[in-house]
Amino acid sequence: MKIYYYAPFWPNPYGHGGEKRSHQIACLLQDLGIEFEKLELLPPVVNLSRFARLWFLLSNLKYLFSLQLNIRSKYHLQIISQNLMLAKSQLPKIEFGSVIIYEHSIMCNWFLPILLAKNGCKIVALPHNLESLVPDQKSGLGAIVSPLGFWEEVAALRVSECVFVISKEEQWLLNLFGLKSVYYPYLPSEEETKLLSKIATQRQNRKRNHNYLIFGSVGNPPTRIGMLELLKFLQKESSPLDQFHIVGFHSESLAHEFDFSSKFIFHGSVSVEKLHELFVLVDAAIIHQTPSTGALTKIPELLTCHVPVVCNHFAARNYFNTKGVSVYYSLTDLCNLLSENANFELQCDYVSDGNLKLVKDSLQEIVIGRV
Repeated sequence: MKIYYYAPFWPNPYGHGGEKRSHQIACLLQDLGIEFEKLELLPPVVNLSRFARLWFLLSNLKYLFSLQLNIRSKYHLQIISQNLMLAKSQLPKIEFGSVIIYEHSIMCNWFLPILLAKNGCKIVALPHNLESLVPDQKSGLGAIVSPLGFWEEVAALRVSECVFVISKEEQWLLNLFGLKSVYYPYLPSEEETKLLSKIATQRQNRKRNHNYLIFGSVGNPPTRIGMLELLKFLQKESSPLDQFHIVGFHSESLAHEFDFSSKFIFHGSVSVEKLHELFVLVDAAIIHQTPSTGALTKIPELLTCHVPVVCNHFAARNYFNTKGVSVYYSLTDLCNLLSENANFELQCDYVSDGNLKLVKDSLQEIVIGRV
């Protein structure tokens, strides 16, 4: 039996959230002594004739309907057929009975795990988040807009022996739909933890200075919308003493969305060193998001270096009742938290989740056949 591994991101302990999660998964496989072959997908076939697409659709019509995808229209059926055709052109030659460790992503053709399972492979899925429930995002089977594409994502994940998810909420939801799902919490890498622990030491005996960190990738729609909503509110309602440092990919573009005062400093993308300087400086990090899926990898990183987190209830998913995380349910509540100095002197500790043992045992049982 061979073990193959597919990841949409290059593992990087200091990269963006997706790269950090891929690094965590790669380290887990290494810790368990699981040897694998990296699965490189072939480029899809392009510019097929209309006749070829039609013939493929007719030839696979029975199979497409057997997937029970709630096909909505002729156009929807054509998109599904096209994605299946592309997946078949990408399908690598893999031994029967192989194990595919698959980081489910919007970047991958969702038909691939379905076809591999049909060919006798065991699928282990590790979605970074439930893609079809991200606002304005389309499913990877029939391009159905969120949240209606969720049924297609369930179909893609259902072929898995187990789905390891990054948030408690996703574990609960997928299990309701009959998918065996295990919560696999994100934790900073060993390399990053060493640096973050040094920051925690530097933050000892600090005094409040009314500096706050706000960050997020503006390329992520829920993050962009949430950040802009937060900044506009703070412009009007925050204390004159407060100063806000805005960091993240393309976050500098938000400076042109409103007439912001000098208490807002837009840093844009920053180096790891600069980000860690801000971790030392600020009283707390403020995170404000609209509803989405997944979990924020930055929260356990902030808590590891003893930076308190103040976030709204949408951003707090997975971290409710976590020491060092203060949750607000309205922007008015946020102002009260900041003025009351809530938890800003707290020595935060992020304890490794006990679920990690369950993840290791479950993965070993599937891949190696033992615990």
